[in-house]
Amino acid sequence: MFLKQHGVFVSVVNAYLMKKYTMIAIRKGKTNPLDKVKIANYGIDYKLVDFEPTLDAYQELKNLNR
Repeated sequence: MFLKQHGVFVSVVNAYLMKKYTMIAIRKGKTNPLDKVKIANYGIDYKLVDFEPTLDAYQELKNLNR
């Protein structure tokens, strides 16, 4: 929410989809520099949708459900 309030583009991606996407890479590895490149490539390959915050009532119901 902080990033959205300050005008930064935010997109929420399912972690499982990101994991599957990174598994197709030829170069394997798990470092922060490699991870940020893989995430950036995902954003280039797929059209990302800007995150829209949910209504407060919906968010409260979601939290209560957990």
